[in-house]
Amino acid sequence: LKLQANQYFSEAPLAVASNGYLYTRITEPTVDKLVRSSDDGQTWSNLDSTMTNGVVSLACNASNHIFGGRADGIIRSTDHGTTWTSAMFRKGLVISLATEGTTNVFAGTDSGKVYRSTDNGITWIEISSGLNNERIFDLKVAPDGFLYAAIEGSGVFRSTVPITDVRDN
Repeated sequence: LKLQANQYFSEAPLAVASNGYLYTRITEPTVDKLVRSSDDGQTWSNLDSTMTNGVVSLACNASNHIFGGRADGIIRSTDHGTTWTSAMFRKGLVISLATEGTTNVFAGTDSGKVYRSTDNGITWIEISSGLNNERIFDLKVAPDGFLYAAIEGSGVFRSTVPITDVRDN
């Protein structure tokens, strides 16, 4: 990665889109911003938007839509980070995100809840059955369709069925 002086990563989220774009957060002494690279990290462009301040998690879906988790919910971009909108999620600090296919988005919160959207972040349902209300530090969708959640102090949990079979909990 080629960064300018005084730019650094601080527990930065990283997302890689299927088109090869990279997205991450860079912090400077007075700035916290998202950046994008379309050339494997050789150069980076600022994604200037006040909506991107404070992003702690990132994920891209198969349609190259970007989702960013913040303290006040989730933001979404459908144009490579040029513009951002709210993903209508107001369930707390989103510290982990995962996607599957073109429309499935999963959000893990600091309160130990996992939520799923099947419509690109427009509506959300809780799918936390069996979890213990500890922070969801990471979410991953495995090739076999199961959703894995890394939970603070408790280890890794796996969904009981592939996520393509998950219904309203």
